[in-house]
Amino acid sequence: MAMQGSQQQRGRRDWSRQWSQLWAPLLVMTAYCALVAKSGVSQPHRSDPADIADGSILTSGGDSLVCFEKTGQRRWLFRFNRKTEVVADNQTFTYSARQDGASPFIAVSSTGLVYLAAADAVLYALDVRTGDLVWHWRDSPSTFESITYGDGRVYVSTTDFKTYALDVVTGEVLWGTQFRRVSSWTTGWFKGVFVRPDVDGRVWGVDAETGDLIWMFNMGAEIQYRWDPELHFHPSGIGFMMARPSQIWAYNVTSGDVLWKMNAREGYMSPDNDGDNRQTFEVWGDLVIAQDEGAVETNPNKYGILQALDVFTGVRVWIRDDVYPGKYGMVVTEGLLVYTTYIPDMSTLDVSSSLLISAMGPDHQDVWNWQRDGATPAGQIQALDGLVFALQGEIANTTFNGLGSSTVLVALPATPSVICPPDVKSPPITVNNNQQGTNAVIAPPPPPFVSGKPFCWTHSFSYKPLGSPTSDGVRAYGQDNAGLVIAVYLDTGAIAWKATCGPDSNSLYYPSNVVVVDGVVYLGCSNLDVQARDAATGHLLWRRPFQLTPDRAAYRGGIIGNPAVANGKIVISKPDGFLQALNITNGQLVWSYDTGILAADSVGIRDGVAYAIARHNAEVRYSTIVAVDLDTGKIGRDGGDLAWNYPISDSTGVYSVLVVSGEDLGLPHDALFYNDNEGLVTALALGSDGPTEVMWTVDLTDARLWPGVENLLTPGQSDWAQITYSNQTLYVPTTQGMFVVGATNGEALWSDLRSRLNANIHVIERPGGPQVIYGRYLSNFESNTPQCRPPKPSGLVTKISVRGSVPADGGEEPSTPTDAPAPDSRPVPVTASPPPSRPSSPAAVAVALGLSGLPYNIVKADSKLRDRVAGAVEKLVSGKVTGFVRVRVLGVESTAGGTAAVLRLSLQRSGGASATAVASAIEDAALNGKLQEVVLAAKVPAKVRSVVLKV
Repeated sequence: MAMQGSQQQRGRRDWSRQWSQLWAPLLVMTAYCALVAKSGVSQPHRSDPADIADGSILTSGGDSLVCFEKTGQRRWLFRFNRKTEVVADNQTFTYSARQDGASPFIAVSSTGLVYLAAADAVLYALDVRTGDLVWHWRDSPSTFESITYGDGRVYVSTTDFKTYALDVVTGEVLWGTQFRRVSSWTTGWFKGVFVRPDVDGRVWGVDAETGDLIWMFNMGAEIQYRWDPELHFHPSGIGFMMARPSQIWAYNVTSGDVLWKMNAREGYMSPDNDGDNRQTFEVWGDLVIAQDEGAVETNPNKYGILQALDVFTGVRVWIRDDVYPGKYGMVVTEGLLVYTTYIPDMSTLDVSSSLLISAMGPDHQDVWNWQRDGATPAGQIQALDGLVFALQGEIANTTFNGLGSSTVLVALPATPSVICPPDVKSPPITVNNNQQGTNAVIAPPPPPFVSGKPFCWTHSFSYKPLGSPTSDGVRAYGQDNAGLVIAVYLDTGAIAWKATCGPDSNSLYYPSNVVVVDGVVYLGCSNLDVQARDAATGHLLWRRPFQLTPDRAAYRGGIIGNPAVANGKIVISKPDGFLQALNITNGQLVWSYDTGILAADSVGIRDGVAYAIARHNAEVRYSTIVAVDLDTGKIGRDGGDLAWNYPISDSTGVYSVLVVSGEDLGLPHDALFYNDNEGLVTALALGSDGPTEVMWTVDLTDARLWPGVENLLTPGQSDWAQITYSNQTLYVPTTQGMFVVGATNGEALWSDLRSRLNANIHVIERPGGPQVIYGRYLSNFESNTPQCRPPKPSGLVTKISVRGSVPADGGEEPSTPTDAPAPDSRPVPVTASPPPSRPSSPAAVAVALGLSGLPYNIVKADSKLRDRVAGAVEKLVSGKVTGFVRVRVLGVESTAGGTAAVLRLSLQRSGGASATAVASAIEDAALNGKLQEVVLAAKVPAKVRSVVLKV
């Protein structure tokens, strides 16, 4: 029986069931030969190809993992405790899970266990047959981004940029590595190599046994998978990676060599097609199938692309441009490629109204289609024993932020020969039914914060710190996009209070920057509330929910930018393009001004006029400043709302500007500052009619000025985040971190490139130097001064010592692990014992470079010059050998009476790089002139006169 081309075509039997909602997220069953589940966004997962307990279907949410039989009967439910905290006004705030709300997990047939990287920052090992807890592990309060398995080890990556490998049987920590950027949700393992892409474009190959770095390549664009839980590999050892926008790369998993590259949208690009166009993959024989998650802009039906590429060459074998965009992946089963698409609602072009599951034969033509209306994708498609499983959300039951929405776990037969399992109902969940739930580990509260130095502190938000901080001389205030507001005493770092914008906050929306005036904190929240709170206590004074205009789309994702307070009003922008003034005593609307097709961002007030930056969109390719009378909200001065505009190329991504008076700068004119997506900061001299000349530009990608920027992506503008000015200095937030620049001359002063900044930087001048307060990706809220500035990252990765680790239960570490049952017969965690000693690092190769043309005293005095030579040699050698080489400067010596210098370098090997290969690479480069070329390319005007090697 074929299911060709049908709507609502189902398997041979329909059945449905529902449970009562007693916890969040709740799993509910309904079906089309199928299962159905209610939960927060989550991932379905089957057991390994060797089935566990005759097949198991698992799905996770924000606070639970549930296991089903193939019949749809619930086998067990495991619940854990999300971190909660009582905040101002006796409200309870629940901390976020992973960015998509799910807790990643993986099941391993050889152990019969499922490993749940839960949102409470605990890794649980559970028996798939019973749901019993076998062991657990936790290291820090950071939640998990990804999990994968290979060769007896489970690998977890956390939101504080760390990766750990644990023994799957005992839970012993085998190694840990600290990276500089957060992991993608999707990692993988293949024949001894753990592959970890990070969201900022670098892909890392790590020795799965030791944690040593083997290789790294940089795709130059963001890598962030959405629904694929694991990376895809061909049996020949070829891996596949995607980056925004539309890039597909194939690489050798053993060496990290890039084998081929292609643009997935080749032949389908349009001038306005600058979206992210993420891809999902599936390996089907010697083809890699790539499915575009976005629609082709020029296609009137909003179709996407599904194509097959030769795994060895990247040549396009066939392409389907008559399918809708893909959203939650593909799977091969029963000789068919089963893929998923969503049919956009053509009235909005943004909302998924129907989901389609299709099966394709070897001739790349569809065998059957199955459609479900009123649904949105919620997880990766899976297959088990000829049944196909997919998570789908129900749009009709979806709230603003997805809480309480229904998520349906659908199961379909891949072919007519598959027999649907019998309908077996599960009993309802009850709160006191201990057989249906498990009380997981309760993590102890963190110790109280004690600042070691005045004005130096760090705290954690629940999620991204997208609301720029501020202060009132006593406390600093900040908020994230999950609804958490924090007030911190400026000097000690102690928490003054916490509050929540409400349980309906939406992490997909931006909050506004925080404003504090006359003892009141004003917030534009991620749930589109505007709130006023007492600055000393956090007590809610009033709130006003923003309702979007029904016939207007949200031009911007939240209440973006800087509100302004003056004359008894707070002026703030709405996502639908309206600028509104609210009474600061009660939140009542005073006036509303329609900016039209523009959406105003930051607001500033001067001489009774509210100015707002209205960003460009598809129709308007430059930014405009609108001016509105503060008291009336009417069209601005001289009968027009346009003060002036200064067109900027639309490709550079300029979204906010800063104007500083000439009096503050000590200049005869005002100045306008902005940064763009090409890594340039620009200063313009400003006259009465607009900019008159360029004062200076500084390149944030120049590693000579900013050594830490090497191997990072271009430091672009973080959406609407604006430059901060204080005391002749500019503080520039970018997608790669903070850059500090002299305001009058563009001089590079210092930087913090540990991670991206998504909001403005707040600066307070103090006698010992400025106190700099900012939110740092992923969830840090921190303050530093010259006495405690963060150290510059040393190298690309750092090994983490795992000796003397505290057991997961927080007690003293026993001399040997124990697996004896506790008195209540529940298994106890097996704690980690110290790992066996590792062999010492391979001996370094010593190199002495004789440099002429530069006097000794210059080389000795210029550490940046020496570092550039070391970096050039490192890049040169790393590209010639297997493994990885780190080069550091040992020292410099005088020769030829001080007219020349000898630079001594140490080449530290790892990942299988042999000393002979390293020495040969240096020798060959010296003989063929490549060594001289890279030295000159590093802007070192010296000649390489001699090379002495010691192996």
